Amino acid sequence: NKIFIIAVSTGAPLSLWLAEHDRLQPERKIAGMALLSPNIYPKNKTVKLLLYPAGLEFAKLVSGKRRTWKPYNEMMKKYWTYDYALEGIRPMVVLVESLKNYKYEEQSTPAIFIYTEKDEVIDVEEVKTAYKRYGGKKKELFECKPCKNHILAGNIISPETNEYIAEKIVNYFNSL
Repeated sequence: NKIFIIAVSTGAPLSLWLAEHDRLQPERKIAGMALLSPNIYPKNKTVKLLLYPAGLEFAKLVSGKRRTWKPYNEMMKKYWTYDYALEGIRPMVVLVESLKNYKYEEQSTPAIFIYTEKDEVIDVEEVKTAYKRYGGKKKELFECKPCKNHILAGNIISPETNEYIAEKIVNYFNSL
């Protein structure tokens, strides 16, 4: 049996942490990771304000107490979280900030970093830098050109790229 991880957005830093600690348990070796739209750092750098003592209160003054947007479609309205308290963003910021000390060079777990230049959520340059620093011998950086946004695949927002992304991941995992 092999363990493969597919992580999306903020799941990527959690998977990187798991891979780093996985080498302490060789019997549970992760065979490979697919990191889709990996949130190495958000595109909006002002989220860093949430790390400071008065940062949350300042952010509430600037943008309101809640992060809300209009669902793109009925499925998103039914299954997605499109309204949440600003406090919910702080744990994500703490997590991605921790990647500044992450030892990418010491990692050996095979990984494919999949992104699109059209992503308005994550900083794509941070993804490219993380990939360059990543120590795994079997690594790949893949730009999904047909992808239109942060959500690279999935029936709710990006069904048109489901097969494309799935095939890329399966082929990568099969190559390991």
